Amino acid sequence: MQASNLVAVVSRYVAGALILVTIGFEFASLPWTFFVLAIGGAAIVAISPFIVIGILVFVWLGLERHRQFYPYAAFLLGLGWVTFLIIAKNSSVFVFISYYAFWHMMLVHWLMRLFH
Repeated sequence: MQASNLVAVVSRYVAGALILVTIGFEFASLPWTFFVLAIGGAAIVAISPFIVIGILVFVWLGLERHRQFYPYAAFLLGLGWVTFLIIAKNSSVFVFISYYAFWHMMLVHWLMRLFH
């Protein structure tokens, strides 16, 4: 197997695994996002995990059609997760999920300010 093919195959599995981990965190943060943040009146925050899951599935389908972008996707997803783990810097799963759910609130807040 050529080195470029090996990079493509490895990056495909890495990107796929990181997308699945991200989707898992979306489902894990759903109760916290829905009950804690949506009670504050922001209905879009309650559905933001489903929006992100839809975007991730759409990106994954796009990556399958254009496999040459898998190395870039794997690099960016890995960089994002390393950054998240550095920011969270706690070994508690609850803290990780709370930080991840907090990301939804900040993302929606940023998007709302962007369009107002």
